[in-house]
Amino acid sequence: MKHRFSFLVGISIVIVVLIFLPTGFEGALQFKDAEKCKVLVEEVDNSSLIDTGLIRTGQQICKVRFLTGRFEGQTSFG
Repeated sequence: MKHRFSFLVGISIVIVVLIFLPTGFEGALQFKDAEKCKVLVEEVDNSSLIDTGLIRTGQQICKVRFLTGRFEGQTSFG
């Protein structure tokens, strides 16, 4: 019983430490000035996807039309 309790305390301490451990994405500059907006997905290209059973890898390219925001009405691929 004592062994289980010490194990649970040890795991709990590890979890708390991991929760407060910085990840490096706190001040990510990549999306700092990004504008959130709604889009409509018009086309999807899955030709670059590799299906290996449960896992699919590769690149999916979408054509989207911006419905709101600064780019409203414009179309983009990505």
